Amino acid sequence: MEKMAKRVVVIYGCLIFCFAVLVLRLLFLSQDSGIGQSAAAQGTRTIEMAQSRGMIYDCRFSPIVNLSSTTMLAVRPGREAAAVLLREDMDREEREALLEKLSGGAPFVMESPAEPAPQGEGVSGFSVAKRYTAPFLFPHVVGYVDYAGSGVSGIEKACDEFLTEHGTTVSVSFPTSAVGTPLQNENGVVRQGEEDKQGVVLAIDATLQRAAYYAAEKHMEKGAVLVMDVENGDIKAMVSLPDFDPEKVEDSLDAPDSPLLNRCTLGYSLGSIFKIVTAACALENGYSTGWSYECPGYIDVEGQIFRCHNLAGHGEVNMREAMEESCNPYFIALSLELGAVKLYETAYRLGFGQYDEIAPGMFGAAGNYPKPYDIRFDADLANLGFGQGTLLATPLQVGKLLCAVANGGRSVSPTLLLGYSNEEGTALAEEVDRPDQDQVLSEEVTEILRSMLVRVVEEGSGKGAMPLHGGAGGKTGSAQTGHYDEEGKEIVQAWFAGYYPADTPRYAIVVFIEGGDSGALQAAPVFQEICDYIYIYEEMGEGSITP
Repeated sequence: MEKMAKRVVVIYGCLIFCFAVLVLRLLFLSQDSGIGQSAAAQGTRTIEMAQSRGMIYDCRFSPIVNLSSTTMLAVRPGREAAAVLLREDMDREEREALLEKLSGGAPFVMESPAEPAPQGEGVSGFSVAKRYTAPFLFPHVVGYVDYAGSGVSGIEKACDEFLTEHGTTVSVSFPTSAVGTPLQNENGVVRQGEEDKQGVVLAIDATLQRAAYYAAEKHMEKGAVLVMDVENGDIKAMVSLPDFDPEKVEDSLDAPDSPLLNRCTLGYSLGSIFKIVTAACALENGYSTGWSYECPGYIDVEGQIFRCHNLAGHGEVNMREAMEESCNPYFIALSLELGAVKLYETAYRLGFGQYDEIAPGMFGAAGNYPKPYDIRFDADLANLGFGQGTLLATPLQVGKLLCAVANGGRSVSPTLLLGYSNEEGTALAEEVDRPDQDQVLSEEVTEILRSMLVRVVEEGSGKGAMPLHGGAGGKTGSAQTGHYDEEGKEIVQAWFAGYYPADTPRYAIVVFIEGGDSGALQAAPVFQEICDYIYIYEEMGEGSITP
C-alpha cells in the first residue's frame, strides 16, 4: 500500500508539472503581440460588393453599357462607422435599418447614399460600374437582368452566358478575429476580370438609335421605329415606345400599354404597305404598270362593298397612279386578277408569315399570312390585296420587304448581333453566321417599284416623308383593325415604310404608330425627321446627333 501511495503522488506531481509548463507557454504566447495578432488575423470575411457583366458595343465599338459608375461602401460596424453614416436628414425608417446593420457586428456593404461618398474610419468607398445610364436609349435591344444578375430579355438574355463569363466581380475582404469580429485594419478589395473588355458587338449604331429614339418620342406614345441596312439587314436602330427603366423593371410589370413589349417584333394590321407586295407579284407575273382599272370610289366584291379613301373615286388609274394615290379598289381588283396562290408565293419569298431570329433565341413574330386554302371567298382575297383582313406583319418583316426593294431584290435576314469583340474591344474576333441571300425579286421589278415609291413621296400620299436632302421612296399605310376604343372609335395602325436616299438607298426605315389615325399625317413626318438626322450625321460629318 505504501508503494502504491508513492506512485500516485509521483503521477499527480507529473501532471501538475505538465499543466504548469502549458500555462507558462500560453502566457508567453499571449505576451508576444506579433504572434497574437497573426493568430487573430487567421479569419477573413469576404463580401461581394458588385458584379458587372461583359461589355456590349455598338457597330462602331462604342460601349452602350457600363458607361458610368456608382460608389459602394464597405462598412466595419462600430461607433466610428455610425458617426460617418448617420445623417440628420435621414428618415426614421432609413435610420432604423442602418442602425440594425451597424449593431449586427458583421461587416456589410451598401450603396453610397450621396455623392461625394461619405468616408471615415470604418467606412471605405469603392467605385463600381453602373450597367445602365439614363437616359437609356436601348432598353428593348439590350434588355435587363434579374436580381441574381441573369439576363431576362434582349441581348442580356440572348448572350447571357458570354456576358456572365466576361464580367467583373468586385469583393471586399475584412480581416476578423477568431470569433468573427472585424479588426481595425484596411479592407482588402479584390477585383476579378477588371481588364476584360471583350464583349458582344451589335449591329446597332448608337447615333442612329439616338436619332430614331428622339424622333419617335416626339411624335408618338405607342409604336416602333426600325432602321435597317438595305444590303445585309443589319438593324441600325430599334426603338419601341413606351419604353422602360431597366433598373426599375418592377414599375413596368403592370403598367398600362405594356412597356416591356418590343413592338418592333410583334405582328400588327398592315394596311396599304402591303400594296407593294401586290404590285411586286403582278410585275413578277408579267403584268405591266399599264394595267388599269376604273375606280368609282368603291368596288363590289360578291356583294361586299370596299370603299376607297377617295369617296369620289380616282377614275381610270394605272399601277403607278394607283400606288401614288394609294387606291384601294385598284389593288383589290389586281389581287383578284392574280389569285391567292401567286400572291402567297410572292409574300412568302419576301418573308411574310415567318419568324425572324435577330440574335440567339431572340425572335420577331411570324405574324399571320393566310394560306391559300384559308382564302375561301373573293372578299377574303380582296381584303388581303390591300393589306386588310387577317393579315398581321411585324415592323421587322416590313423592313425586310423594303430592303429587298431597295437592294435589287435580294433577301436579307434582320440582324441585331454581329459577333464578339477581341480582348481590347476594338474589332470583331468572331462573327455570327448569316443565311445566304436569295434573289426574291428581279432587279427589273425592283427598279419599277422604286420609281413608283419615289413618286409616292414626291407627289403622292407620302409627301410628308420627303426629306430635305437626298429624296426617298416609300409607302403610307393606315390599317383598320376591327377593334374599337372606349369611345366607340375604330383603332387604326399608322405606318410609313421607305428607304433613304432615293438614288442610292442605304437604309430601310419603318415607322409604326399604334392607335394612330393616318400614316400620311403621323408616321411619314417621323420618317422624314430620321432621314434629315442621317444626312446631318453622315453627309455633313457631324459626330453625334442631338435633336
